[in-house]
Amino acid sequence: MSETCEQSIVNNCTVNRLTEYGWWEDRNGKAVNYWHGDRNADATGCQCNDDLSCNSNNNYDYICNCDSNDEAQVDAGVISSKSQLPITKLLYGDSEKRYSWIEYSLGNLVCSGKSGKYPSEERLNQLEDKINEQVSLV
Repeated sequence: MSETCEQSIVNNCTVNRLTEYGWWEDRNGKAVNYWHGDRNADATGCQCNDDLSCNSNNNYDYICNCDSNDEAQVDAGVISSKSQLPITKLLYGDSEKRYSWIEYSLGNLVCSGKSGKYPSEERLNQLEDKINEQVSLV
């Protein structure tokens, strides 16, 4: 019923990639591979990919900062898909090296505004319509 909803996520990575190794699950248990915005569940990438600011080297342009496998990388984003939120699970891999890890922070689901009528308002309107019909018959 809310007009907008969002949930923030911050991934602090050290020698641990996100792309192909990390994902989150949406409200229906579907695996989602993007880390910012409102996209199709099959999309990949982080906010830095949107503004072309992700780490890169001479051979490869990364779609998340963490993908560079460097130390102390951060990928932060705000998920805003009302049809996918809330995030129900975070899943990570690629932590096979002794000094590889991800520290994450998942924010609260925050919704605001009102995009329609509450079910109770719909029922009230239906009752009012019935009363008005009956009054007009009398």
